[in-house]
This record gives sequence, structure tokens and C-alpha cells, in this order.
Amino acid sequence: MKAVLLVVAMAGTARGDSFEFCGKSFDATTKEIECGDHAVTEISVLAHAAGLEKLYLRMTKVSDLKPLAKLANLRELNLMYTPVVKLEPLAGLALSDLRLAGTKVTDLSPLAGMTTLEQLDVSDTAVRRVAALAKLDHLDQVDLRSTKVPMADAKALAKHARHVYWGENGEGHWGTATGH
Repeated sequence: MKAVLLVVAMAGTARGDSFEFCGKSFDATTKEIECGDHAVTEISVLAHAAGLEKLYLRMTKVSDLKPLAKLANLRELNLMYTPVVKLEPLAGLALSDLRLAGTKVTDLSPLAGMTTLEQLDVSDTAVRRVAALAKLDHLDQVDLRSTKVPMADAKALAKHARHVYWGENGEGHWGTATGH
């Protein structure tokens, strides 16, 4: 029974206009939340954070992103080294910076309509295809290091992005800013 109570406490609780998450109190006007607590698995309480613009969940155990789908003001999201697999809940958001390094993500197609995306890090993932990013004209930097993306695809993406990093150690660097 104690273990169940601990999980609920880590997930967060809401009371009126305020809520608790990751051991801190927030309200609907909160702009930024950083939580690197390895025990956090549940983020449904974040639905109360209507004003949230920046969310850092690096190295948590969060895998279900559905509670983020209605956070219309969210611009920066760091999910690095989490067990996230599915990006569909993010499809309707206007993110400018998305960090997915070290996640279980393989499919970037839910990002195809995210025309506001400027920074994307999918390094150290099993991503193989980047065609979904081809029409994202605001891409500035895409990190594909240690992925399964073929070099030809990374170079093709560089026609749309200022910087594309590829390879085990970033030996490939192309983009409109490099002239390659």
C-alpha cells in the first residue's frame, strides 16, 4: 500500500487552481517546470498548467504524453532519456524545441505538421526515417547522431535546415548555414 501512495504523490495532485508536481507547487500561470526525478511516471496533473511554455522531464520514467496534448502554450519540451515511444499526443502542439535523445522513439511522422519546430534532437534513438520533417521550413538544428537515418536522408534534410548533425560522432554536418 505504501508503494501505491508514493506513486500518487510523485504523479502530483491538484487542489483548486494550484497543483503539486515533482515535489513543488505550481498554478495554471506557471511558465516553466523542470523535473528530473527518476521516480516520476505520471504527468496527468500537468493538464492544469494551461500557461506552461517550457517543460523539462529529462531522465524521468514518463512514457504517456497524452496529458500534454492540450497545453497550447507549450514551446519547449525535453524528454531526453525517458521511455517515450509515441509522439502522437504532440501532433497539435506548436513546439519550437523538442529534445528526444535517448528515447524509444522510432516514428517522427506525428511531427510532420509541426511547422513551428526549430530545434529537434533525436540523437541516440532508433529513428530511421526523417521524411516527415521535409516540409518543416523553420528547422534550424536537427541532431541525428547515433541514429539509423541513412546519410543520404540526412543530407536531403539539410536542404531545409540550417544545421543537420549525423553519424556516430557528428562527423556529418550539413545545412543551409554550412553551404553543404
